[in-house]
Amino acid sequence: MNYRNADLNLLKVFEALMTEGNVTRAASKLSLTQPAVSNALRRLRDTFDDPLFVRSGAGVNPTRRAIDLWEPLSQSLHAIRATMDDERFDALRSTASVSIAMSDYVSSIVVPAAGGPARQGRAVDAGSCHSEHAGGFRPGAGRQQSRLRDQRLQRGGAAARVP
Repeated sequence: MNYRNADLNLLKVFEALMTEGNVTRAASKLSLTQPAVSNALRRLRDTFDDPLFVRSGAGVNPTRRAIDLWEPLSQSLHAIRATMDDERFDALRSTASVSIAMSDYVSSIVVPAAGGPARQGRAVDAGSCHSEHAGGFRPGAGRQQSRLRDQRLQRGGAAARVP
């Protein structure tokens, strides 16, 4: 087979025939007509110089050559499909990190509730970080951070804000 001349769309037909074992069902799966799949099968046979599928009772059976082609082609098609499909978020596999700013009162409600996802097999790491601003995010807070640090007073080891 010459890769440069090959119609890679035929590989989808090959896959459908291997999984369905029937030309009509393969056509339905591919949203094609049965004659279109039969024509694609003829082109596949020409490409691989092998019958690939032989008629049997209610469908088609793969030849030895089709069986040998199946594993590498199915793995390749799977890899291509995974590359081209939209990524979907999978919380169980995600290693993403999310930081949420909240007051102590809100954290007393939310942090215990985060145990639910942990019980469902999701990793939850609830830590705390005290901000110089009890109010959370403020526009321009990055510029104000150094000024606030300079205004901080140390009283008994605890930081206190100066109004």
